[in-house]
Amino acid sequence: MVMLKAVHFGAGNIGRGLIGEVLNKDGFEITFIDINQELIDYLNANGKYVIEYADEKGTQVEIDNVSALNILADEKDIVNKVLEADLITTSIGMGNLKKISKLMAKCLVARGLANKRIDLIANENAINATDQLKNEIQNQVSEDVWKMILKNTGFVNSAIDRQALSKEVDGLNIPVVEPYREWVVEKSKFKNAYVLEQLKNVICVDDLKPYIERKLYIVNAGHAIAAYVGYIFEKRTVQEALADEKIFKFVRKVMLINSRYLKSEYSMNDKDLELFIENTLKRHKSPYVKDEISRVARSPMRKLKADERIVGPLLKLRKLGQLPKESIISVAAALNYRDKDDLEALEMESILSQSGTELFLKTHCGIKDKKIIKAIEQAVDEIRNNRDSIFEKI
Repeated sequence: MVMLKAVHFGAGNIGRGLIGEVLNKDGFEITFIDINQELIDYLNANGKYVIEYADEKGTQVEIDNVSALNILADEKDIVNKVLEADLITTSIGMGNLKKISKLMAKCLVARGLANKRIDLIANENAINATDQLKNEIQNQVSEDVWKMILKNTGFVNSAIDRQALSKEVDGLNIPVVEPYREWVVEKSKFKNAYVLEQLKNVICVDDLKPYIERKLYIVNAGHAIAAYVGYIFEKRTVQEALADEKIFKFVRKVMLINSRYLKSEYSMNDKDLELFIENTLKRHKSPYVKDEISRVARSPMRKLKADERIVGPLLKLRKLGQLPKESIISVAAALNYRDKDDLEALEMESILSQSGTELFLKTHCGIKDKKIIKAIEQAVDEIRNNRDSIFEKI
């Protein structure tokens, strides 16, 4: 296997704990781009790092052939690294894509001027994150320069799936990840066939949408709803919430209901989806992972958008003539979430108190259907008056 070079933006838990591990297995030398100088110094001094699996043994895996640069201090070196690279990847969070777009544009311009093709994959927890980064990069350059970038850059969307947390060991942050992992990319967007060929541990598909929506409406939806319902019942972690039989049954039922859309839209096999749901619930319940409710439930406004994990399947099922009570209750549970340390939770609470539930649902969640709005408003009030009403309606 020929050693290729990758430049990865974001040395966090997903960056080191998923993308870094896969690229290492597939024969890539990786340069991480980050802002944590202590971590950057460690990676450069050691040329390797460790990740730990959240399993019975706490299995550790060493990732070697790595280095790092500081995005704030090493711009010239970053451009040069990209000029030599075979692949660019990111995992920095959707909110940070705009922040790196100017530097990314400089990198891609350098590649274009050298007439060297490169592929770019944004691995964020959102639909078509690479397309969103692509738009941000386009905003940074002239029309002629953009044409050059398009000619030489493959903008490849992806779907990723792995729970990734961290722990401190001797002052060092170590990614702690579940053994399960999935990284899916759209193969038609690649400019360099040799890079695609080298990605043996990546699932390469023609149509990414079924994978994205299966992950969003099953994995992410189940995780988030367990957190929002768990919060209402004063649970501390998702695992503690799912240990409650009533919450577990509710979350499982929502996941099964959401799978109706996937069966209708993509003709997914019933038994395969049921197995996927059961395996996902096992992952969410894992005793070796402690998912704080505050972490999983954070940013509720983003998670309540029309194309997101909770409202998305509700609207799609409505188009199929269905209006499941569990889907209504899931939205209502999220609307009842409060966290004084979460800016989005505070903003949502303020909007709801000042403008009311109906306006929030219409303007923020894209819900126009009066029947849905009325049902959600009723469920919100019922949960506030009697939290056990969540289970009485199902």
